[in-house]
Amino acid sequence: MVAHNQSAGHVTFRPFSKPENPEAPYLSVQSDKPVALPAYSEHSLWAVEHLPNDEVALKGYNGHYLSVNSHFQVHMAKELSKESHLQFVTHADFPGCVAIKETVHHTFLAFDAHGHLNVKKGCSEKDFPADLPYFAKHDLNTAVKEHHHGGHHVHHRHEHK
Repeated sequence: MVAHNQSAGHVTFRPFSKPENPEAPYLSVQSDKPVALPAYSEHSLWAVEHLPNDEVALKGYNGHYLSVNSHFQVHMAKELSKESHLQFVTHADFPGCVAIKETVHHTFLAFDAHGHLNVKKGCSEKDFPADLPYFAKHDLNTAVKEHHHGGHHVHHRHEHK
């Protein structure tokens, strides 16, 4: 295990809304539970691990994996299992945004109106963007790299109209 490298290779996720909502919560880890937290912190840093078949796993700052269990509850698991295999589904109209789909039950991660995290069952890519379980995905690694190249060119991505 490598000690916390200053956000290298990590991403943050916020629910995507038009125009981008500064109040939107961050997908975070609170002890052993994924939750929506209002402020950005190390709890909202996710390491992306690439798996075969275009699948990914999201690892929280506590070293546990985001998973969806058979009761359709989102939780954090110590071990990587089938339940923590995810896919990023993209939509041509919303560059930089992804829907997070888990591949066992084919549910999508979503925030409800109160900012609580849940999963949407039976929601297919065709249903977007009517009810948007989309996340603006900020790749901190890219931002950090660009920052070191001398420009003030760190991505904040506020260009959604």
